[in-house]
Amino acid sequence: MPWVHDVFSLLVFVTPSSAAPPRIYIDKLIEIPEYNNNLQELTEKQPGDTIKFQIFAPDAAGQKSHGYVVELALPGKAFDSYIGDINGIGWTEKNLRLARARSGNPTLAMLSLATVTIPANGYLGQITLNVAHPLTSDIVLIIQAAAWANGDGIQDMDASSAAISFMEIPPFPGDFDGNEIVNMTDFLFFVAAFNTRSGDAKYNVLADMNLNGTVDMFDFVLFVTAFGE
Repeated sequence: MPWVHDVFSLLVFVTPSSAAPPRIYIDKLIEIPEYNNNLQELTEKQPGDTIKFQIFAPDAAGQKSHGYVVELALPGKAFDSYIGDINGIGWTEKNLRLARARSGNPTLAMLSLATVTIPANGYLGQITLNVAHPLTSDIVLIIQAAAWANGDGIQDMDASSAAISFMEIPPFPGDFDGNEIVNMTDFLFFVAAFNTRSGDAKYNVLADMNLNGTVDMFDFVLFVTAFGE
């Protein structure tokens, strides 16, 4: 990712590092910053909605850094046609710097002349996007590229699976199979996801009816209310 290396070379005077790249993760559970995972699912978003997610690099936890840069993308789509305002904040509580990659995609960076220590949980920062055009189930939001600068040099990060996908919302709450009635088939679907949280293998965002990142008794009450409808 030469454009990132150029930025760091100008600002922090470091050279490329040959160490194994740390992996960068996306986590949409803003209220639980210690819990980091990949391949998140959100329900489809409409204009005016907001998407918030955090980014982590557990492999870099506790290390000294001059900062990092991430490039966001909607593969196959023009990013600016779907996303309006973009902002973020780093782990030092300073705003991330918004710029453009050579691809035209937005980049967000935290840059520091002095080295700062990455938190023990690998937390790098939080990003907020305002939706300008519907984000439907055929669209995926990814970190297309990322790099960081540690005390030894500049290093690309592994962003190969850092993504958020969008799932269609059933027209009838609790109707998970789409047959327009909430019945025992839907109940078995709900039971399979019960007592899971986002990131667990059996978690399903459709069963998370209040969209708080866990499938629990609050969701069960909502499901029971819809049962038989």
